[in-house]
Formats: sequence, C-alpha cells, structure tokens
Amino acid sequence: MDRRGKNLTGEAWDFRSWIKTAVTLIVLGIIIAIAGTGLVARTTDRMLKSDARIEAENWSSYLTLNITDYQQILEGVAPSPASQTFFEQARQVGRVYRFKLYDLTGRLRLSSDDPGRTKQEQANLFVEIPAVRPMLDSKQPFVRVGEIGSGGQTSYFAESVVPVAANGKPIGFLQVLISQDKRRELFLSAATEGAVTMGILLAIGPAWGFWYRTRQKRSIERRLNYATTHDPLTGLMNRSAWLRSFSEALSRTAPERPVLTVLSVEISGVRFANETLGNSAGDHLLKVSAERLAEVAGSTSFIARIGASKFGLLAAPFSDAMDVAKLAQTIIHDLSKPINFHGTNFSTEVSVGVALSPTDGSEQVHLVKAAEIASAIAHEAGRNCYRFFDASVEKVAERQRQLERFAGEALDLNALDVHYQPIIGLKDGKLKGFEALLRVTHPELGPLSPAEFVAAAENSGNIERIGAWCIEQACRIARQWPDPLTLSVNISPIQFESGRLIANLRRILDKTRFPAYRLELEITEGIMLGDAEFIHTQLRTLQEMGLRVSLDDFGTGYSSLSYLWKYPFSRIKIDQSFVRQIEESPMAKGIVTTIVSLGRSIGVPLTAEGIETPGQLAFLRQVKCEYGQGYLFSRPVPSAELAAIIIKDFAGHLPQKKRRLEQRVATPEVTSGSS
Repeated sequence: MDRRGKNLTGEAWDFRSWIKTAVTLIVLGIIIAIAGTGLVARTTDRMLKSDARIEAENWSSYLTLNITDYQQILEGVAPSPASQTFFEQARQVGRVYRFKLYDLTGRLRLSSDDPGRTKQEQANLFVEIPAVRPMLDSKQPFVRVGEIGSGGQTSYFAESVVPVAANGKPIGFLQVLISQDKRRELFLSAATEGAVTMGILLAIGPAWGFWYRTRQKRSIERRLNYATTHDPLTGLMNRSAWLRSFSEALSRTAPERPVLTVLSVEISGVRFANETLGNSAGDHLLKVSAERLAEVAGSTSFIARIGASKFGLLAAPFSDAMDVAKLAQTIIHDLSKPINFHGTNFSTEVSVGVALSPTDGSEQVHLVKAAEIASAIAHEAGRNCYRFFDASVEKVAERQRQLERFAGEALDLNALDVHYQPIIGLKDGKLKGFEALLRVTHPELGPLSPAEFVAAAENSGNIERIGAWCIEQACRIARQWPDPLTLSVNISPIQFESGRLIANLRRILDKTRFPAYRLELEITEGIMLGDAEFIHTQLRTLQEMGLRVSLDDFGTGYSSLSYLWKYPFSRIKIDQSFVRQIEESPMAKGIVTTIVSLGRSIGVPLTAEGIETPGQLAFLRQVKCEYGQGYLFSRPVPSAELAAIIIKDFAGHLPQKKRRLEQRVATPEVTSGSS
C-alpha cells in the first residue's frame, strides 16, 4: 500500500509538475506569440511603407518616361486622349487605384477621378500633409500606411507622395494611393503564423524556433519578391522588373559583342473576347499568349507583360538581322493561332516592333520607346505584321502625336479660323453661296494642311468638338448674308456616325438663329459604306429638318450609282481631280460629261470643284454644269472680306436687273399698242 501509495503520490506529483510546466510553456508561448504579433504588425507597416515607396517611385518614373505632355498637365493643360488611355492602362497593370498630380505650389492639377480634365484648385497638398514641403530639399518620398473605412469595411492603403522631376529640376508632386489589402493580408497571415509557431517553438526549443523563423522569413521574402516583380495573371515579369533586367543586360554589353534585341509584342482581340464572353475570356487569351511567347523565346530571353495586352521581350543577342526577323515571324505565327475558350475559338492579331542596340539607341528608355513605336507602325500596316524601328518613320509618328495633342488644344489656343469660298452659278455668273473651309495655324509649325489636321483630330477624338465649333462659327457669319445665299460645310464621317450630329445641329441652329434651309452639309462617299438603315435614317431626319445634303468628291473612292437613288441628296459635287484635267485629258472630259448627264437625268444639280482656268469654265458651261467654285472665281477668304465679294456681285448684276425691269415695264405698252 505504502509503496503503491508512494508510487501514486510520485506519479501524481510528476503529472502535476508536467501540467505546471506545460501551462508555463503555453503561457510563455502565448506571451511570446502576442509580443511577436505586435512586432509583426509593426514590421508589416514598415514593409508596406517600403513597398509603397518602391511602387510609387517606379510608377512615377514609368509615367515620366511615357507621358509626353507631363509638363503641360502640371501647367493646367488637359491631358491628351493618348495620355488618358495610358493612365488607365498603367493603373490596370499596377496596384495604384488612385493618383493625383500637384504643381510645385501644391495646387491639384489632375486626379484619377476625372482624368480628362485638369483641376484649378487652391493649394491644399501642403495643408493636408505638411511633411511634404521639406521633400523638395531632401528629395525623399513621403510615405504613410493607414486605413480607409467605407460601408462598414476597412481597406488598408499606403499613401506616397513622390517629387516629380524633369531634366533634373522638380516640376511637381505625384500622390498615389496604393492598395495594400492583399499584401497586408499576405504579410500578416504568413508572419503571424510564423510568430505563433515561433513562440511555441521557442518555448520548446530556441534553436529549432530560430531555424523555422528564418525559413518562414525567407519564404515571405520569396513570395513578396515574386509578387513585386511578376504579373499576377500571366506569371511573367512585370514592367518594372523587366526594365531592371534590361538595364543590367545593357550594362554588361560590350561594344564588340552582338547587339541586344528588344521586341514589343501587342495582341489585338482581347477586348473583343472580354465583350463577348466576359473578362475571363480575355484573361485566358493573355495567359495562352504568354505561354506561347515564352515557348518561342526560350529560356535565354527576358519576357514581361508591359501593358494591358502588350508584352516586352529582351532576346538573346543576334549576329544577323535576318535571325531577328525569323523570330518575329515565328512569334506572329504561333501567337495568332486560334485560342479556344469554352468551345469558342478566338483569333488574335499580333503586331511586333523590333529595336536593336546600339543602332536604335544605347539607353534603355530609347530602345523600349523605339520598339513600341515600331509595334504601333506594324499595327497600322495591317494584320499580323512586324516592323523594325526606322528613325525617319519615328519623325512622322512624332509629328502625328504632336498634331493629335495640338488638336485637343487648338480651340483654347484660338488656332482655328473659318474661310469661305464662293459658289457661282455657271449659267449667269451669280454668287449662290459660300463653302466654309477650316484653316489651322500651329504656334510652332505654322499653317497646317486642313486634311492633315482633320485626320489628327479624328484620331485623337476631338473632331466632334472642332466640327461643331466650325459649323457654329460659319452659321453665325452666314446669318448676316442676303437671304438667297447658302452655306456649305463639310461633315466628318466620325461626326455622322456618332449619333450626336442631329442634336448638335439643332442646338447650333437654335443658338445662331440661322435658317435650316440655307445650310447644306457635304458628306463623302466613304460614309455610305456603313449601316444602310442608320445612314438612311440620319439623312431623312436632316431632310425633315430642312437641311440639304450634298455628296462630296463624287467620282472617287467608293462611287456607286445606287447611292444616288437610294439616298436623298440635294447636290452632287464633282471631284476637282477631274476638273483640273479637262483641258489635258479626253478621258477626264468624258467622265465629267457623264457625271453631269447623270445628275441632270435624275434631277440633282451638280457643282464642279477646282475651276482654275477659263477653258475649264467654258467646257463646264458647254455641258451645262449648274454650279462651280475654284481659284478662277476666288480663293477662300476670311469673313472680313465677304462683304466686298457680296457687294461686288450685287453691283455687277445691277445692269442685268435694270434691263429685266425695263422689259417687264415695256411689255404691257407694246401689247396695248398692237391691240
């Protein structure tokens, strides 16, 4: 009994001792875990700040290198459509979900909430964040991590304010709000798990706990590094990591080594997939395209997703440009193959731009820009094309970009004017009206071709605003003319197809109080290739409003006789290319004669454009063309010279009016005498 009792007492003591030790270890582990969790929270904040600083600096550098009108935006000029599109694409690729641009005085100039308009608010950045002011001297970004409460939920963010510089001089501040929810969750979950586990292990064995902590730390670092340097959708490097790899490769390239090859690969068709079957379809196309590109490029190349549907490739050195061309052809061949998504095959078009170092540049920025310019040229060339960078083409592209930016600013700069060219009745030589013609003067390039400027305005999305302004200006001037005189204005196909033309015309006519029956709209034959029902509805509505519609440049482009009886045209204008050849080409004479006969047979009057010689005028009168315009009568003139033309026409026909009046007065007397 006693031994047994002693044994029981000893066992009970050992059990109580084990329980006590276990409880002590558990409490110690909990204390360590709690302390570790607090440390994790502080460490997480520091890591988030560091990550936000890197992301904001990379994003600021990325925008500075790619937004050509950065300086103008900070000076209060609205960003170009290309810059607006670039801002949106950059945000889709990165984690920045809100950004603001401030000038050096702290005034808000641009916000992602309204990227198409600049702001004119008073200085508020320095009031909101006083710590930002010393940044100009320290040149260090300001970063803080916080929370945003909305709808009962809390989102974590990192706010960073980065000084923006151009040519080594500060020009403003970029404030970005970077989403940190996923990263914070990643940091906290992994680090908290490690801290709790570490606490238990430290209580049991410090050495093993230290080993496990190191392992977890390395795992977190790997995951963080991957998340920071890779695109989450395709698994390829992101733009920032790719550019760093590019810089390293460029620095290792010796003059005697083969050239580096940079390719910009753009995929078309993702947007159609998104609109057809949703964003998952577009994501699938990008994933498959990335896999195919990686397979073609091989393990020696650096590949990245550098845009919404654009990939960058830094290929292994080539000694022959033909090998580069073969690589581009292989990329196009493999990536343009149909991609199946849930039973639907999607076709993609691939545009590849190629830039070579050092031929096309010795710096990273120049080479990437050259490859992207070549890719854009390949895209314009047609389906599935590749192009090498050409400096001469780049100058043309740069001029086009300059004109597109200017198209958005032309009205504000008062760079537009409307001139007027007389339209003459060829039978009696009387003035019948004027055609309004746009004239453009660039502050640096001087007078621009209207055709070139209109093309830039169409590409940049400004043609509707400019076209409406032109019509309103012309109607305001034409309201002062004598009632018989008409006004003709040209309409861009984009204006016609937008669906807003009718509303704009009604607004302009009401505002200027110009009679609709005196306004004639000139449209080109290219418009006729669109939706026939929509075209007919638009033309019928214009006719019901009292407007007249003429078919401009007839005889070129997509001429079809079916247009003349299918649509209600009030006039046909013979293209000037035929008129100018009347005296030299019998074929041109035949074409003009046929067009005039055709118009007369269907009861539609004709106007001949580009009349420059008396011989041309004599022939057109001979074939009984009703109206004409050209330098023989007058060049286009500004509105200030219109009164002189109208008065001269009136005075020149006074004798004819007097004779007709005398004849009408004399006729009854003769009749009376004979009876």
